[in-house]
Amino acid sequence: RVPAGKYHRLACQRHLKDRTLEGTEGFPWRFELDRATRFFRFAEQLKHYKGEWAGQPIVLQPYQRFRLGSVFAWVHRETGLRRFRTSYHEIPRKNGKSLEAAVVMLYLSFFDGEAGAEGYCIATKRDQAKLVFRDCQQLVKSSGLKNKIDVHVGNLHRDDTASKLEPLGAD
Repeated sequence: RVPAGKYHRLACQRHLKDRTLEGTEGFPWRFELDRATRFFRFAEQLKHYKGEWAGQPIVLQPYQRFRLGSVFAWVHRETGLRRFRTSYHEIPRKNGKSLEAAVVMLYLSFFDGEAGAEGYCIATKRDQAKLVFRDCQQLVKSSGLKNKIDVHVGNLHRDDTASKLEPLGAD
């Protein structure tokens, strides 16, 4: 038992209910643990770059594994496309929201197997968007990904997949 809010409990209940529906007629989704595991392995190869954990591998906590695993592992049983294309995560301050977002951005933009992927860190002001983008830059530099991803002031890109990641602001 762990402390959990109403929506966290409801998400867990939906997940358990959906697991019982897998393979039944009229339920088009399946849970592919390998897809979540692939994301977890990627995330845990990255290293913290500041604070007391600088240089240490990122370790996803159980609540992060549940939330992010659900996003990456639920797929349509015929098309293989992800079930959840949008997700909302409300996390208290000083719990690594920007770092987590940067890990997800790097994975989706450069390592999810989509050629020509375009990732954008978006906010109302470009300076705000640069907060997560800077985390992405630092993760690439601190985790030995510079041989795959080119780091520039205004974007990250990977030539072999024609993929890019950049910050955008409404301004």
